[in-house]
Amino acid sequence: MMMNRLRTATKSKAYMAQTRWLFHCHCKIKIPLHHGEGLLDDCFAIMEQVDRLYNSYQSGSFFDQINQQAGTWVRVDDTTIKLLQTLKRISVLTDGAYAISSMPLLQGWGFYEQDGGRIPTPTALSDALSRVDDEAIQLESNRVRIAKGQSLITGSFAKAIAADRVIAHLRAQGVTDAIVNAGGSSICALNDASHPQWHVRVPDPLSAEQAQLRLPLANACFSLSGSANNHLVIDDKRYSHIVHGRTGWPANTRQVLLRTDDAFLGDALSTAIFVLTPSQRDAVIAKLAQEFSFSYRRVEEQGKQIQSTCF
Repeated sequence: MMMNRLRTATKSKAYMAQTRWLFHCHCKIKIPLHHGEGLLDDCFAIMEQVDRLYNSYQSGSFFDQINQQAGTWVRVDDTTIKLLQTLKRISVLTDGAYAISSMPLLQGWGFYEQDGGRIPTPTALSDALSRVDDEAIQLESNRVRIAKGQSLITGSFAKAIAADRVIAHLRAQGVTDAIVNAGGSSICALNDASHPQWHVRVPDPLSAEQAQLRLPLANACFSLSGSANNHLVIDDKRYSHIVHGRTGWPANTRQVLLRTDDAFLGDALSTAIFVLTPSQRDAVIAKLAQEFSFSYRRVEEQGKQIQSTCF
């Protein structure tokens, strides 16, 4: 486990921070110094528990059990059911563009192979698409069943659950000023009168090493979807790791920034908005906005920015 400790100070307040490696990314928590390192340890224990329970890449997690037992009913907890209910609804609202059952497509493009990716043949793409269908995820009381050949992936929301739970714990402990950063793509901020806001570094859509802007964030969550850090290069062309659940092709969007009240919803929605085709974009975002509260900015392939008025 990677762990870094850092103590910083502003003119009025000293802070302490730790960074650990979870969910295949660096997760950082920063709180006022007087709360003590024990609270940071408790927060990371919460994140580790979420990793064990809800990360599809963790052997024995609820989602791993669902995948390993595809075609049969698997008993899960209430949280898994609630997550899947929301995720299935987002999939319906996006006409299947957002799909947590898209693992066969990612495998077909070679995203998990060390020797690089490939453009799947029409036959291979058709076969993968036949196994991508979030409506086929069946929920019954505390049981889940997916179809044989299906596989769920939690990359668009697992670490966000951890960020939400840490924020809830901090609030319960009386913390009113803190920031939780899960991999730079899921960030939650707590603020009080002594420290009205944090600032989030937003990377350039094409280069994660270059900062594009600093976004103020107060008592809200910020989510980012992009392909600067996660993509394939095939024949000198870059392909995003976020794949459209109906076409089977990686999205051409450059970046989506989204602000909402909780990280889980923010991460799922930012991914959903990222994967939409330009022809889908406006109508689907309007449908999402009828059911969920969020503000967003989407950067198109050509660099054009589309955003809600309150972002």
